[in-house]
Amino acid sequence: MRIARLWPSTDWESVWKNLQTTPVTEEIKSIWYRVIHDIISTNEQLHKIRLAAFDRCKHYDKQDTLEHRLTECGDGTEMWEWTRQLLALMLRSEPRRITTEWFLRPQLKLWPHKDTGLSCGP
Repeated sequence: MRIARLWPSTDWESVWKNLQTTPVTEEIKSIWYRVIHDIISTNEQLHKIRLAAFDRCKHYDKQDTLEHRLTECGDGTEMWEWTRQLLALMLRSEPRRITTEWFLRPQLKLWPHKDTGLSCGP
């Protein structure tokens, strides 16, 4: 698999488990699958295969990569900050510690439920 060769240090078993068990629609899972596999067309990729004249973003003077589109460009910035806040909350961390790799290759593991000693049942 091409993506596994590109990112050999990624815990791919966790990535696939996270993708399969995430409680979202199949459409969102399909989009996330394409993001994880880096198969969304960007000007960077199209330029490499000579289908685009430039590898730059249409809106900013930056290379048009998937990471740029999802975290820095247009609505991607707002979605990334929202996702970052949620991941930080779930992982009991600070948003600034959540890297874009966690968004692009979600190999994170949630903390186990903390027993507070309070019982709600018999």
